Amino acid sequence: MCRNPNHDNKNMWFILDELPALQKVSSLPVALAKSRKYGGCFVAGLQNIHQLEAIYGSAECTSMLDFFNSKFIFRVSDQVTAYKSALTLGEQEIIETQENLSYGSNTMRDGVNMNNVERKKLLVMLSEIMNLPDLTCRPNLLCKTCW
Repeated sequence: MCRNPNHDNKNMWFILDELPALQKVSSLPVALAKSRKYGGCFVAGLQNIHQLEAIYGSAECTSMLDFFNSKFIFRVSDQVTAYKSALTLGEQEIIETQENLSYGSNTMRDGVNMNNVERKKLLVMLSEIMNLPDLTCRPNLLCKTCW
């Protein structure tokens, strides 16, 4: 990390396939956090989140995954990883109108009550992530100037 952050050098790419297979690399969380200003770019692949949590712990695993701005979610086989992947892809707020009818013994007591109910829904369902075809992914591109 001795590159000058103000110099117009090209980016330096680090590609780590099967990240948990490397076991614990103590400098990796620091490298993910600080290398960006020196032109460091990381691409990492993993099968499921449990492998990474077992090596780095839950808090450090979450922190490390947050440093990857763009994520490409391919098919996963377990529900926990699928749920965390779906949360990564985002949620939407839905406002539903519910109508309730009430009938009284007298026609003057009949009534209609309408309420708006707000709820959140995942943009991509777990079953969609778990059943993606081969070589198909759901991208989550947070970087506006990546390409």
